[in-house]
Amino acid sequence: LINGIKKGRNGLGSIYVWASGNGGHHSDDCNCDGYANSIYTLSISSASDQGDVPWYSETCASTFASTLSSGTHLQRRIITTDLHNKCTNNHTGTSASAPIAAGVFALLLESNRNLTWRDVQHLTVYTSNSISLIKAGNWSKNSVGLNFHSKFGYGILDTNKLIEWATEKDWETSPPMFSCYIQSQDESNLLSSRGEISINFFVDECEDGTNTVNFIEHAQIQINIDHSHRGDLSIEVFSPSGTNSLLLHPRDEDDSTAGFSNWTMTSVHFWGEDPRGLWRVKFKDNGGIF
Repeated sequence: LINGIKKGRNGLGSIYVWASGNGGHHSDDCNCDGYANSIYTLSISSASDQGDVPWYSETCASTFASTLSSGTHLQRRIITTDLHNKCTNNHTGTSASAPIAAGVFALLLESNRNLTWRDVQHLTVYTSNSISLIKAGNWSKNSVGLNFHSKFGYGILDTNKLIEWATEKDWETSPPMFSCYIQSQDESNLLSSRGEISINFFVDECEDGTNTVNFIEHAQIQINIDHSHRGDLSIEVFSPSGTNSLLLHPRDEDDSTAGFSNWTMTSVHFWGEDPRGLWRVKFKDNGGIF
């Protein structure tokens, strides 16, 4: 991925589209997918043609947007080409949504070939349509006024608006990307069964004159956790502006004793916010309560 970002499209960066996943029925979470939670991919989810959350949708703090796809067995599915020179009217899930999004992004790049990989992400965040999915409920708004959803990202991809923004004369490419790393001062914490702990980070190191982070794109945490039943864990992040993002929700079918080792989780829910101030990460053991 990094090689494609650095060298793809003559240095502008390849555009990687990844399906957010179809494991929602099994309480899966895309932050356990190292491709879906990468900052270098555009994670795409689904909405039914009625604007509902499909039964297969995963909770996904790294999802950027959604496209229409299948819902219940009574709702429409995707018609497309198939193997052996045939067609199908039965294409479903985020496996249909990701290719649709890839086609949209191909059209976007055709309209403006100078877009960087981060330009495409910014355009997706700021032009996706949340209004048509409002009835699904559980929407949140970050401190810069962007609506986001744990299943839909920032809403339905809006092809017309994407291209309108990308072809405006005053469109400016994204400024250079800077990264800010904060190390926890708490080397170890004990999390009791059905208990919770919070770890605070005060962020001011992001402003040193040469590597200043003025606004957030991706917020990530890297964790090391020993746990006898990994699926009991949930992780929530609170920004200095008061926005909260569920990085990991309980997954009742994950009974692994391996915990997490140097695992990175990502949220795009803080997009555009000022990083400076007190951050809080809450770890909770749900102890079989789902």
